[in-house]
Amino acid sequence: MKRFLIPLTLIGAALAVFAYNYQGYCRGRCTLRGFGLFGPFELSMLLLLPLLLLFIGLLKWRRSRRRAASRCSCGTPLAEDWSYCPVCGASRHC
Repeated sequence: MKRFLIPLTLIGAALAVFAYNYQGYCRGRCTLRGFGLFGPFELSMLLLLPLLLLFIGLLKWRRSRRRAASRCSCGTPLAEDWSYCPVCGASRHC
């Protein structure tokens, strides 16, 4: 389900823009030439989307680094004050 989340979100966004422009076309505020164009609000959302995705990616990367630092290569969880793994004897900083 997670791998379909981004495409479904993009499809939903495209449908929302289409529905908004169709409603504007029916009321006479939009022409066929400008039907696929984005307004200022949509452009700002499109510009913010990569920044938000980058921020989420950085948070996930940071969390995975923390998780990897608290485990030995053999998979044993290590306490903060341990320098060596109690199971295999490997150094924490290798």
